[in-house]
Amino acid sequence: MFTKTVFAVAAITIAGAVQAQVAPVRTILVPAPMRVMLGFGVVGGGDDLVTAQRTNGGSDTLKAGDGVIFSAGIDYRVNPAFSLQASAGYHRSQISADNGKVEFTRVPVELLGFYHFNENWRLGGGVRYVSKPTLKGSGVANMPDFEFNSTTGGVIEAEYLLGRNWGFQLRYVHETLKADGYRDTNADQAGLGVRYYF
Repeated sequence: MFTKTVFAVAAITIAGAVQAQVAPVRTILVPAPMRVMLGFGVVGGGDDLVTAQRTNGGSDTLKAGDGVIFSAGIDYRVNPAFSLQASAGYHRSQISADNGKVEFTRVPVELLGFYHFNENWRLGGGVRYVSKPTLKGSGVANMPDFEFNSTTGGVIEAEYLLGRNWGFQLRYVHETLKADGYRDTNADQAGLGVRYYF
């Protein structure tokens, strides 16, 4: 009787140990608060800068807000509801042909703040500083480089975050270009973008 009782207690103890070993472990992944990001965007809008006439009778117009943007920066998650983002980029647009081209370039630096509605959607805005917006031509469109004054504008952006690494943006930028002796040029732009977060 004593032997059976001891065996029964031992069996219960072993069974409890096995259950403890196979109990599921819940893992919670917490995103890193600071991440490096790379971005690409396409935007358009603003006043006409240059209109080029083609030999076939057609024409192309370069607007002040047009172009593609390559950017890199840092995204910092302050808390579950708020994040900050700082980036620098290269904004470029052009009209090109076999015998020449006109291009408009600038270097934008942005500081944005975002409110997170959930883990997928966030809305934010901030300040955009643009350094040395420059219009230049080559070939038959050759001309002295024309440089606008550096300027500051505003940004509004909505972003959809897909998983930990991808973000897709819809954005609007308010920007005015100035040059001494010339009227102000509206460079407002709207567009789409994508970012990869490391």
